[in-house]
Amino acid sequence: MSIKQYWKHGLLTIALLAIIGFTFSAAMADMADYYVSPTGNDGNDGLSPETAVLTIQQALLRAQPGDIVHLAAGDYYQDVVSVRNGSSNAPITLTGPKDAVIRGGGNGRIFEINHDYLTLDGFTIDGLHGDPASASGYRDKLLYVHGQQIRRGVVGLRVLNMNFANAGGECV
Repeated sequence: MSIKQYWKHGLLTIALLAIIGFTFSAAMADMADYYVSPTGNDGNDGLSPETAVLTIQQALLRAQPGDIVHLAAGDYYQDVVSVRNGSSNAPITLTGPKDAVIRGGGNGRIFEINHDYLTLDGFTIDGLHGDPASASGYRDKLLYVHGQQIRRGVVGLRVLNMNFANAGGECV
């Protein structure tokens, strides 16, 4: 190849890399991080630890495919239901340390997942909400997964590094 051909191929390669980089940057710019804290406020924007929302549900209402919901350490006395699908290349992720503990709000299911491509990572779901000596002190279902269509389950659910404790019935 002549120098002119190398130059032509080099410019084409640089142009393609620039287009790929721009596309990737634009996709990454659309992704958001939301923060939840037991001391947060659902009137906040949830976009930083300092402006965290109070409820996981509020963060999930805002989260879109590719977004990450970060749980701060502490106890969450609330039930959670998934809101929308993530996608195979951009799941909605809920993450937190082991001492971020979802204890539920008193109903049968603590965390109900009805949508595809969600990732749960690192936090704890604990079913003990009353007297540990009584069967009624435990939540019946910790993580309940049910598809939106008959005979079709949830696709792309990833449960990583999680801790499940004190299930009164079904754990998962």
